[in-house]
Amino acid sequence: MDETQWLSADERAAWLRLVAVVELLPGVLDGQLRRTSGLTHFEYLVMAMLSEAPERVMRMTALAQCTNATLPRLSHVVRRLEERGLVERRPCP
Repeated sequence: MDETQWLSADERAAWLRLVAVVELLPGVLDGQLRRTSGLTHFEYLVMAMLSEAPERVMRMTALAQCTNATLPRLSHVVRRLEERGLVERRPCP
């Protein structure tokens, strides 16, 4: 069995700084977005994907795929956005 190769002191310090950024940044960005626009990061992602779609229309299943969301979660978020007048849900023809 090979012996485990541990990180050097410099590598460990860099790794710990990276982990801190990865752990803290999403919450900081989400808080900033909430304060400035009243949207969560996921709500913003949903609206960004819709804004890039042809005619700004997408089926819920396609929107779920490109946002990596479950249909129940997406449905809940889209309902909230609809209540705020930011999106409109229509039946698929």
